[in-house]
Amino acid sequence: MWESASSHPRRRRPSLRALGLLLVLITVGCNEQRSALKGLPPPSKFAGSWMMTVTTPLDACFPPLSGVTCCCPVPIQAEDIAGGLLVRMPANTVMGTVSGNVVTLVEENRWPGDMCVVNASRVWTGVLEGDNRVSGAWNRTVTATGTCDPRFPCQDHGTFSWDRCPDSGCPSVLCLE
Repeated sequence: MWESASSHPRRRRPSLRALGLLLVLITVGCNEQRSALKGLPPPSKFAGSWMMTVTTPLDACFPPLSGVTCCCPVPIQAEDIAGGLLVRMPANTVMGTVSGNVVTLVEENRWPGDMCVVNASRVWTGVLEGDNRVSGAWNRTVTATGTCDPRFPCQDHGTFSWDRCPDSGCPSVLCLE
C-alpha cells in the first residue's frame, strides 16, 4: 500500500543564511595561526633556506683536516615538523629540536667495515641572532668496535653559521679548495 506524502515528516533544510555563517566561521578559523590550534606549536624562526658554513679548528679524529676551515658555504633547507625541525643538508637530513631561539640537531653516522665499525655522533647547537643568522658550535664523538684505528674513540669540535637566503634563493657557490 502506498503511503501518502503527509505521513512523512518534512525535513528541514538549513537556510542559506546559516550556511553562509558557517562558511565564514570555518574560513576565519582556518586563517588563524597554527599556534591557535590545540596541540600544535607555533612555527619556529628557523624554517627556511640558509647557507651553512662549517669550521673545524680542532679535528682530533681526522688529523689531516686539523686547522682547515672546511667547507664552502652550502645551501640547506630547514622546515618545521611536528615535534621539531627537519634540516636537509647536502649529504644527509638531520632532525632537531627548537627551544626559543636555540636549535639543537643530532646527526648519527655509522660506517661498517669488515674488521671495524665506526660510529659518529655530532650534536649541533645554534642560537638565532636576529632573523637572518644562526651561529653555534658542534661536538662530535667517534667510537669504534673491532680492530680499528688506535685514535678511536675520540672527540672533536668546531663552529658553524647559517645565513638566511634571500627570497630569490640561495646563491650558487663554486669552491676551489
